[in-house]
Amino acid sequence: MAIAAVPLGIVRAALDVLRDLSEGKTPRSGSTQLREKPATQPAMGRAEALLRAACEFLLEGRDEAGRAASTSEPLTLEQRALLRLTCARAADATKAAVQIVYNAGGATVDYESSPLQQCFRGVHAAAQHFQIHRAQQGSNSPSALALGAARAYYPIVDR
Repeated sequence: MAIAAVPLGIVRAALDVLRDLSEGKTPRSGSTQLREKPATQPAMGRAEALLRAACEFLLEGRDEAGRAASTSEPLTLEQRALLRLTCARAADATKAAVQIVYNAGGATVDYESSPLQQCFRGVHAAAQHFQIHRAQQGSNSPSALALGAARAYYPIVDR
């Protein structure tokens, strides 16, 4: 589950970079600073909301798993699937949040040396980790388990 925190940190870094960039960047095509463009503030708000929602869902899953683990009973298949679902959903939300920030940053983010370019690549690389990849949302999800679906491609191994 700890790997799910990595893309969350990358989103926070991307938001910080955009905030700094918007303070000083004036696009060549105009005289309005990036922070004063009509789309910049709403974009930052949407990305912040995605980040906070992903954090909250992840923490809720962690807390539920912690409560279940504090008993002498092992986690049920549904509880473990829900925990993986929270990780996978956080990964998806972070990719969406960084995409929003990346789009708001303008053309300077296209350069390899741009910190937003690095955040973009980093969040996508982190979200590919098998424990938090979108594949975990498939037949391993609680709703799929309730329907009697088979275990996911990456099965939860009983230990």
